[in-house]
Amino acid sequence: MKQMISVIGLMPAQASMLANEFRNKADIRFWDKGNALSKLKSLATKSDRVFMRTQLTNHNTSAILRNAQAKVTLVHGGISMLRKNLEEFLNGNV
Repeated sequence: MKQMISVIGLMPAQASMLANEFRNKADIRFWDKGNALSKLKSLATKSDRVFMRTQLTNHNTSAILRNAQAKVTLVHGGISMLRKNLEEFLNGNV
């Protein structure tokens, strides 16, 4: 069974690229600030891991994840760093 991963803070084109790249490795869901906060809480509680890009998220997002007791990996960098973090997690190196 694939692990469910949520990614927060991507542009739609970036999300599409990652979804295609990791489609055989994980069930990846995406959330951005245009989505409802209730969806974020739902994703946080269902996900095996949440990856959050720090540049594109705010304190409210962090508070919701903290309150949901989500397992969060903060990504300090761009899409290349996110990809590296995803690979490390999926290979059991986190």
